[in-house]
Amino acid sequence: MVPITVFDKVAKAELCDDEPGAPVLVWIDGGSFTGGYKHETNPVGLTENSIVLGEEFVYVSINYRLGLYVNYVANLKWLFLRAPELLIYDIFALYPDQFDGKYGYTSEMLRAAVTSVESCFACNTRYLNDKVGNKSYVYSFNVPPALHADDVAYTFYNGPGSVTWDGKPVFGDAALSLQDYILNFVTTGTPNGRRVPDFALYDSESNVLSINSSFGTYMC
Repeated sequence: MVPITVFDKVAKAELCDDEPGAPVLVWIDGGSFTGGYKHETNPVGLTENSIVLGEEFVYVSINYRLGLYVNYVANLKWLFLRAPELLIYDIFALYPDQFDGKYGYTSEMLRAAVTSVESCFACNTRYLNDKVGNKSYVYSFNVPPALHADDVAYTFYNGPGSVTWDGKPVFGDAALSLQDYILNFVTTGTPNGRRVPDFALYDSESNVLSINSSFGTYMC
């Protein structure tokens, strides 16, 4: 529960002391999954890494919108809420149930993933960056099979033996580099710092950092 004054813009602001506050990382879990809870992601590895870097922070985890998607058809109708029935069939034509790889997917799950990423993530990410004047840092998680939420195990990497939600092994170097980027950004406002390659601004060139299985020549 959040006090109404947090969101009430006309509420009288409470003055704080002049001491600098601690940086805060807010992890919003649940989203549109049919399952998933904030306590499933163990932040121990992330917080231990922050201590190594000397960049301690406050970790907050919350749930929201749990269980919004149900199946492929319902997902489409929710994504395109005002779309007439004929448009839904047009979308089916764009993403047919043909799983030989011709359309970029080989299973029903990957079909749903491609549909969602192109309609919900790729477009929205572009508009969001534009809204902040392209002064943002963008990465693309490309470790196969690179399904939505595979990167969670990299964000909350807890050492050798860590696996993704679908049982794939986590590449430690890539995970530690991603954690360093996150910690640097939380504590300094930029992902750049020790041990990691340069992370360029999105800027007018639309720079995107690719994190893949060979990423993260870990530099101490």
